[in-house]
Amino acid sequence: MSLKLILFLSAFPILSFGQIQMSIDPVFSIEQSYRTLQSDNFLSLQTRNLNDKKRTGFRYGLNFNFYLGELYEEKVALKTGIRYLKTGYQIYIDSISTFHNFLEIPLALRYYYSSKKIQLFSELGIGFLINLNFDIDDFRNERFVHHSAFVSVGFDYNYSLDLAIFFQPIFRYHFTQTFSTIDVEEHLYNVGLETGFRIKF
Repeated sequence: MSLKLILFLSAFPILSFGQIQMSIDPVFSIEQSYRTLQSDNFLSLQTRNLNDKKRTGFRYGLNFNFYLGELYEEKVALKTGIRYLKTGYQIYIDSISTFHNFLEIPLALRYYYSSKKIQLFSELGIGFLINLNFDIDDFRNERFVHHSAFVSVGFDYNYSLDLAIFFQPIFRYHFTQTFSTIDVEEHLYNVGLETGFRIKF
């Protein structure tokens, strides 16, 4: 998917801003990041699985939420935004952590199960990620654009009419193979906790 299309998907809800309620979320998450491996080379696979190690990563940025209905009565919200993230693991042949840096544009639907002071919700979405480590001369051919999916449950605590605090455990999986020219197929994944504030308009 081209960068222009990704940016359009991120900006599309803003075109309808005058018709719907919205909120902006400064958001931060701390995550355990790792990878899945597939290979016909059994020895290489076993060596990596025995020696690679998980690493703690993070992401931060802004969410933009567009609510389908009047504020506090809506059940569904569309989420987009932009985040910076660092994710990765330590590979056994490198004493330095293998970190990947991305810019992420999420696109998700959130469903609220109540309209009380504490609002439980679930969320399902996809992410479009621009690889900031991309190097056209890298022999491993690390991918420039990644696609991921994520699922989450959490809650909003409505501190006031204009401000809420949210917490949500979240799982993400990269469908895009990290490298295209090595004999082990690698896909990144993360398990973490997102938290932040919803500033409502």
